[in-house]
Amino acid sequence: HRLSTIRNADRIYVLQNGGVMEEGTHDTLLQKENGIYREMVSLQNAGMTDSPDNSDVETNQDGTIRRRHT
Repeated sequence: HRLSTIRNADRIYVLQNGGVMEEGTHDTLLQKENGIYREMVSLQNAGMTDSPDNSDVETNQDGTIRRRHT
């Protein structure tokens, strides 16, 4: 699933380990210099989330995208 599908949402919540790490609109989240959402969008735009390598982002069966912890 592409993050672009939530681009126009009124509010986007980035969850990690069961907690809300970031929240805001697509544009405000992209402005966060070291933001999780910004990193996920960047990786997805580079095509990294669909590859089977060891990137730190994965797509769950429910379509959510999360950072993989090793």
